[in-house]
Amino acid sequence: MDLRELIRIVTRWLWLILLGGIVGGVSTYYFSIYQQPIYSATTEVFVTLPQYNQLSELGYYNGYLVLQTYVELMVADQVLEETSQRVGYSISENQISVEQVIDTQIITITVENPDPNRAAEFANTLALVFGEQQYQAQTARYAESKQNLEANLAEQRAAIDQTLIKLAELPDTEENKVERELLNLNLTQANDTYRNLLNNYEYLRLEEAQSVSTIQIAETAKPATAPVRPNILTNTLLGIVVGMMLAGGIIFLIEYLDDTVRSPEEIAKLFDLSPLGYIARLPLPRDRKDNGGVYVLQNPRSPISEAFRSLRTNIEFAGVVDPINTILITSPGPREGKSTVAANLATVMMQGGKKVIVVDADLRRPRIHKFFGLTNRLGLSGIFRGQVNLVDAAEKLADNLHVITSGPPPPNPAELLGSMLMDKILSGVSQRADIVIVDSPPVVVTDPIVLSRKVDGVILVINPGKTKKDALKAAMEQLTRAEARILGIVINQIGKRSSQYYQYYYTKSYYHQTQN
Repeated sequence: MDLRELIRIVTRWLWLILLGGIVGGVSTYYFSIYQQPIYSATTEVFVTLPQYNQLSELGYYNGYLVLQTYVELMVADQVLEETSQRVGYSISENQISVEQVIDTQIITITVENPDPNRAAEFANTLALVFGEQQYQAQTARYAESKQNLEANLAEQRAAIDQTLIKLAELPDTEENKVERELLNLNLTQANDTYRNLLNNYEYLRLEEAQSVSTIQIAETAKPATAPVRPNILTNTLLGIVVGMMLAGGIIFLIEYLDDTVRSPEEIAKLFDLSPLGYIARLPLPRDRKDNGGVYVLQNPRSPISEAFRSLRTNIEFAGVVDPINTILITSPGPREGKSTVAANLATVMMQGGKKVIVVDADLRRPRIHKFFGLTNRLGLSGIFRGQVNLVDAAEKLADNLHVITSGPPPPNPAELLGSMLMDKILSGVSQRADIVIVDSPPVVVTDPIVLSRKVDGVILVINPGKTKKDALKAAMEQLTRAEARILGIVINQIGKRSSQYYQYYYTKSYYHQTQN
């Protein structure tokens, strides 16, 4: 698919793309305004890592692991249960998000809730509860040792006090000299033991301080004034984009499954054949009161009439080397406008100074007589039955235009059209006219294949967006096998929303027509 084809598709389906965007945007807007608003509150906590974690790269990595561990533990069940008990209500884990700020020792706790006050309160309380629980868990391993040392210190302090009391109560006499020296020795030993215990206690406290991380609230959460969800503007814009994307997917599927002929480029790719003419869809309803409903007679200065005159010119150029006297007009399928093209083409050829005879060889569903306002009592089938001769069957509409209608439908149209009598009829009308236009059934029956061998050229009429590629291909193959001379393809019934290529063609045609 080239750029021009893509532009053609987008232009043709622009209404669906816009409709998808409008439906998506409106649906998302109304869905968003009826959603319950959700508020968010964020608490920032600062984690003080143990000092040994800052002494090496390995310590830095261990500190990172500590922070990531805290991120996971902050939403543990025991933390949420304790927090819920303190605030008096519960918030589920999926309403809480905990993240570490990159390259910092800060952890953010974000809580979402329909109540902005509850969201802020729960975030702040969660930080406090987690800090207390972690402090208790880390200091628990030192608690027993500290208690033992405190008990020993108290015991030594009591022993020192008792020794001092005894020294104070014992008179300093010669008789008590030995006993006092013994008490002083005990006091010295007790003081040394006390100092050792005190040093051990202080060392234990220092080790505890260096190995325990603390969690402090750096910034408390405050109740939000605006909800974080739903974001009506963002949701609406996203809905528009998604709606347009869905519409684009539907268009892609339609285009992928569409097997109809839509552009001249497709015809060129399939058959290496350029279109012979482009005819727009005739305006409805058709006024057939004047001149029997032939459009070019009623609207001689319209762009569509100019398109028929361009078709006439292209046919004349096609017959420069090999003259064309009889032209068969058919189509791959029914209701593609072949009879319309035949009637109007015959008229513009007559207007161009040619003597034209139109032969309605569609003995199954004839329509030429309706365009020219004629009866269909005798015509071609009457000639076959011997009820009328060729001269009398050709009804005169103008000095240079005669029409032979189909007549009543016979039971065996293919046999009649392939007979020697049909050869004589075509030979007879060819001698009496410059151009003979033969309207035939679609190629879905054998009639046009039989007739294609008896005429100088064949024109296929297709309807873009309706004619199947397979049907056109099959028609071309059948006509080629019959050794028919295919003059070209006429793209008929082009709508106003068709490709810009066609619109340019008609604008150009109308410009030249008005200038002339």
